[in-house]
Amino acid sequence: MTDMTTETMVTPQVRHRRTPAADRAEYQVYFALIFAVLLPVNLVAWARDAITGNGNAGKGPVVRSLSHARTITPQIFRA
Repeated sequence: MTDMTTETMVTPQVRHRRTPAADRAEYQVYFALIFAVLLPVNLVAWARDAITGNGNAGKGPVVRSLSHARTITPQIFRA
C-alpha cells in the first residue's frame, strides 16, 4: 500500500472575492428597498399616533423608516 498523504499535490481553492463597490451597491439596493417599504407603514403609524394623541408622534415617519432600515439591512448581510 502506498501512503499518498505526504506526496499529494493540493491546489489551493481560489475564492472569488467581491469588490467593495459591489458590496456597497448591493447594500444600498437593499437599504433603499427596505426604506421604501417601511416609509408608508411608518407614515400610517405616525398619522395614527398624531390623531390619537400618543406620545410616539414626535419622531417623524422618515426618521422612523431610516432607523428601521439601518437596523434591518445589516442583519440581512450578517445572516
